[in-house]
Amino acid sequence: MNAVAPGVVDTHMHRDDPKELLTARQPMGQIVQIKDIVDAIVYLTEAGQVTGEVLHVDGVRTPGNGKEGVKDVQENPGALGWVTAR
Repeated sequence: MNAVAPGVVDTHMHRDDPKELLTARQPMGQIVQIKDIVDAIVYLTEAGQVTGEVLHVDGVRTPGNGKEGVKDVQENPGALGWVTAR
């Protein structure tokens, strides 16, 4: 079994929140989009040998992936291994 753990996602729940405030609180400087969550789910469903994983889709907000890793991720988007573009 696998799971996706989203961070702040740009949905109707945040329509009244100032986007600048939400963006400023994201270490990578952007709010997670619904497509990011969908991509994570598709990856987990297609990766037959990936089991027991929690895929954090939160713009590096997860403890242990804190701001110290943001520069590496910004310079090398594949640094976390699961950050890919389709």
